[in-house]
Amino acid sequence: IDDGTLRKRITGLKDLFVARNEISHELDLQRPERQGDRSRRTRQMKSTVKLCHEGLEVGQLVLNEVAVLLNTG
Repeated sequence: IDDGTLRKRITGLKDLFVARNEISHELDLQRPERQGDRSRRTRQMKSTVKLCHEGLEVGQLVLNEVAVLLNTG
């Protein structure tokens, strides 16, 4: 993909993947010792929704670019 703007948006998804990795590791690696024992971090819904929407939008743009490349090749 040669679109510089899209490439920058892809690079900008770092925070999304950091959050995703933190969430998945906390769910996989932290077992509560007793009922109600939680050591997971909290996340604000607004910022989480923003990260998810950006990830989905960039993913769609990548798919669109790939479709163009496949149809012109």
